[in-house]
Amino acid sequence: MAGLLYDKELNCSLCSAEFTTKYVRSSKTILDDRDSDFCPYYKNEENPVFYKPIICPRCGYGALKKNFKKITDEEKVKVLDKISRHWNGRDHGGLRDLEEAIRCYKHIKKNAEVMEKKASIKASISIRLAWCYRYKGSRQESKELETALSYYKKAYMEEKLPIGNMDAVTLLYLIGEINRKLGNIEEARRYFSEVIEHPKKNRNPRIVKLTRDQWQMTKNEQEEST
Repeated sequence: MAGLLYDKELNCSLCSAEFTTKYVRSSKTILDDRDSDFCPYYKNEENPVFYKPIICPRCGYGALKKNFKKITDEEKVKVLDKISRHWNGRDHGGLRDLEEAIRCYKHIKKNAEVMEKKASIKASISIRLAWCYRYKGSRQESKELETALSYYKKAYMEEKLPIGNMDAVTLLYLIGEINRKLGNIEEARRYFSEVIEHPKKNRNPRIVKLTRDQWQMTKNEQEEST
């Protein structure tokens, strides 16, 4: 029986180099639980979150798997100048433990910043890096959540929805929940209120229920602190 991971041959979207990296068979993933900000926990021995980044070992270009082929000529120039010239040729295509995953996410985060990618892409990287720090129990989690929050707010204001698989209601909920996790209670309540009052909320009852649950949790936490 095939395992969770398999080797996939790719061509770099920047330098055209051929390389091999690990891919995840989504049909083999066994989800165990999710945190309130969608951070997943799996029963699998290998964590699929670790394998989202793809990095070319030749030039250092990297991105999330879903965005790896999406690079413009202008972005290529920026990566060649700011990333490739300093690249050490490290191969990230094998098995990844938590520390390796963190290194990969930090590297593709730098790529996204250099390319000046839109806020939603940078948010997707930052929140996954925050999850990795959460798995590790690191204080760096809060810093990355703050970065993700800033980008998600910018994306909500400036980008066309839906963003990936998130509609407006889901994105508003996530912004509210990250605020709650960071202790920004009034901001959290404001965004949760926008979910409850959103004209399209009935299209996403699961998120509305999550919002009400977190709203009540926030209320309880406030009452306990007074």
